[in-house]
Amino acid sequence: MKIRLVIVKFFLIFIGIVIIGRLFFIQIIKGKKYQKIASTQYRREIVVPAKRGNIYDREMRLLAQDLEYYSFGYYPEKVKNPVKVANIFEKYTGEMSNTFLRKIRENKRFFWLQRKVDKNVGDEIWEHKLEGVSRSTDYGRFYPFSYTASQVIGFTDVDNKGLTGIEMQFNDILQGKDGNSIIKIDANGRIFSDPGYLYTPPKNGSDIILTIDLIYQTIAEEELKKTVIESDAKGGTVAIMNPKSGEILAMSSYPYFNPNDPLKYETSYYKNRFISDTFEPGSTFKIVTASALLEERIKEPNDIVFCENGKIKIYNHTINDVHPYGNLTFREVIEKSSNIGTLKCGLQLGKSKLYAYARDFGFGNETGLELIGETRGKLKKPSEWSRLSLPEISIGQEVAVSAVQLINAYASIANNGILMKPRIIKSIVGENGKIIKETSPEKIRRIVSEKTATILKSLFVGVVENGTGTNAKIEGIKIAGKTGTGQKSLSGQPGYSKTDYTSSFVGFWPADDPEFVCLVVIDSPRNGYFGGTVAAPAFRNIVERISNIPLRKSKIVWNNSDSKDNSGIKIPDVRYIPTNLAKNKLKNLEDSIEISGTGSFVFYQKPEPGKYLKNGEKIILTCSDNSIKYSENVEAPNLIGMSMREAINNIHLKNLKFKVTSGNGAVVEQSPIPGEIIKIGSTCYIRCADEINAQNTLAYK
Repeated sequence: MKIRLVIVKFFLIFIGIVIIGRLFFIQIIKGKKYQKIASTQYRREIVVPAKRGNIYDREMRLLAQDLEYYSFGYYPEKVKNPVKVANIFEKYTGEMSNTFLRKIRENKRFFWLQRKVDKNVGDEIWEHKLEGVSRSTDYGRFYPFSYTASQVIGFTDVDNKGLTGIEMQFNDILQGKDGNSIIKIDANGRIFSDPGYLYTPPKNGSDIILTIDLIYQTIAEEELKKTVIESDAKGGTVAIMNPKSGEILAMSSYPYFNPNDPLKYETSYYKNRFISDTFEPGSTFKIVTASALLEERIKEPNDIVFCENGKIKIYNHTINDVHPYGNLTFREVIEKSSNIGTLKCGLQLGKSKLYAYARDFGFGNETGLELIGETRGKLKKPSEWSRLSLPEISIGQEVAVSAVQLINAYASIANNGILMKPRIIKSIVGENGKIIKETSPEKIRRIVSEKTATILKSLFVGVVENGTGTNAKIEGIKIAGKTGTGQKSLSGQPGYSKTDYTSSFVGFWPADDPEFVCLVVIDSPRNGYFGGTVAAPAFRNIVERISNIPLRKSKIVWNNSDSKDNSGIKIPDVRYIPTNLAKNKLKNLEDSIEISGTGSFVFYQKPEPGKYLKNGEKIILTCSDNSIKYSENVEAPNLIGMSMREAINNIHLKNLKFKVTSGNGAVVEQSPIPGEIIKIGSTCYIRCADEINAQNTLAYK
């Protein structure tokens, strides 16, 4: 009996030691590991996405923004009926239930069942109370003007990271910083938040304001598309620039794509040809030769040049002019774009000087524009030139340039000989409305004297008035410009194609004090190929349409009218912009500003934009962090006279829906009427003109 008791005693002691040892192993040695495993069974850490910053044009028109969606997560171990889950998601998303079942059976602890689901649809799915399915707010990118400036703006992936354009180049600035939150999961797989758990709020991204003007951009794109189609070309590019500031006002390449659905398009459509493609410019490069000859005083406008009656042989290489010319003045050589006259003058210039001026104009180097993918072009050093290089480079062959280099070169002459750094970023604004960065005009160098620039302007005016650029001529507007027709080099072999050309026209206006420079480049047109017959008409149409837009002045000016209603200062529109920017825009009136609300965004102002401030009157700015969340009702905007794109943007700013009943031009009828108080989320019906009328569509509101 005693022996049995001793055995039992030692057995119990042994069992106790084993249990204590096991507990020590679990709680002490492996304690952290098992705590982590236990916590993952009832806790999950989820990312709280930051809202990506908006992208605006120079007039604060919204070009890109984040919209709220739902994303549904899935925890397979918590699901009792995966078929039910698959069927519900098939019903609301349109994807086959087999697709969802394949995901469910991948044996993962968690995965995304469906991303970027519309909030209304997401609410209906959530009402089914599916076990093991989580729902979180997510953001997806939306581009209100779809195709417009698509290559400039770019687009994002499913995780809202920039893949092309501004979205990629400034991804770190736009994306902000995600937060995180801890959620609890009970034994039945139901998911809910717990205020006791740590929550780190996200930091939203900063906004970017571009130098692009949406109206100019739209005009440029419409005329480019029309020209490419009519000339049966492969594509083209167009840009508009302010020569004094270096600001890019419009930049486009055709064909376009819709960044709201980029996967429907070939990847080549994403490319911004304005900065990435190179071409032999042909006669537009004569700006370099002419500038050097005039600046070095080798030639004067009235000097006589014998143009060999249209044919010249240099080192067994024959060069022809389109028309056989005899004696021409140097002015006429440029006006009529005589290759023989230009290259003969270029031979007098010499290799070193021609190369030096080409470099000074920026050819062979990146311009520094704030976009990814810019090319340097091709400009060989004089030591690499053949005997034919000097005459050929003089007329724009054996050299490859980008469109941004070419427009910037002409902008320097428009700017009286001073080359500016081109720029597309106007400012960067933080989440709180504080301006983080604001760009300003940046002078690179003086290329030629003001006197030489003045002479060159007169030569280029002659091109439009009397020479190869007469198709760009507009009555009442003094235009300076130059045509270019460059043969495309053969692929994989020496020589030039006899069928493929690059047709271009670049010009500026008003010629005496230029405000705009515009470049049109058409790739491989089939219905005509000379720059003067293909590209110049597109340039003319762009100039005509821009000239029909009422002038917009960013500065506040006193109105000296004797009329009682028009006395005082005209009040600019500061709605839908950060409060700090609004104060900046009204800095001359800071004593008259009264802020209502504590938000960082202006959503209402009184008096209305365009009114004149009377003596002692206050400008009341109503501010909020998000105007559309503080009221169930909103005032219907006045859309009459706007282009369809502008109207849709204004509707979107009011958090309303829209439906276009007919037409694609300017808005001619709307319902509800302007000023009517309607509920947020209501639908605005707009009827547009059947054809785009430039004056109505582009009337600035």
